[in-house]
Amino acid sequence: MSGTRKTFNRRQFVTTTTGAAAAGALGLSGRDGDGAQPPPRTSRVVLIRREDAVDAEGAPNESVLHLMLNQAVASLFEVEEADSAWRRLVATDDVVGIKSNEWSRLPTPAALEEAIRAEVVAAGVDPAKVAVGDRGVRNDEVFSLATAMINIRPMRTHAWSGLGTLHATLPQRNHVQ
Repeated sequence: MSGTRKTFNRRQFVTTTTGAAAAGALGLSGRDGDGAQPPPRTSRVVLIRREDAVDAEGAPNESVLHLMLNQAVASLFEVEEADSAWRRLVATDDVVGIKSNEWSRLPTPAALEEAIRAEVVAAGVDPAKVAVGDRGVRNDEVFSLATAMINIRPMRTHAWSGLGTLHATLPQRNHVQ
C-alpha cells in the first residue's frame, strides 16, 4: 500500500453510521427490490389561466372551468386528448371518492366538482360508484369502498390537524403510468 492512509475520527464515524442507520430504517436505500437504481421522482405543476373563468361577479363560468380542467389533465399527462388522461387516472372498475371542500371561506366550486365527476363517469366508471363530498365522508359508503381518490381540496392550514387535506388508505393500484 502506498503512503497515505485515510483516518476516520469519532465524529465522522458517528455521523456516517447514524445517517446510514436512519436511511436504512426509513427504507431510503436508493435501490429497488432488485437492486436497480429507481427512476428519479419528479413533480409536475400545471398552471392554466383564463380571464373568462369567472364572470364580473366572481361566479365560475362552468363551461370554461371544465375546459380548463381538461386542458390541465391533458397537460399533466402530456397527451393531446384529456379523455386518455382521465382513463389513466381511473379504471372502469374503480370506486371513486372525490374529496371536496365545503368550508365557507374557501369552498370548492360546484362546477369543478361536477366537471370532475362527469369526466370520471365518461372514463367508464359507474356513476353509482362515484361520490363527491367533504364532511362525513368517513360514513359514506362510496368513500369507504374507494379504490381511487381525487383530492380537490385547497392547500390550507387547519386548526385541528395543522393541514387541511385528504388522508386515505386505498388498495394498491397502478393506474397512472
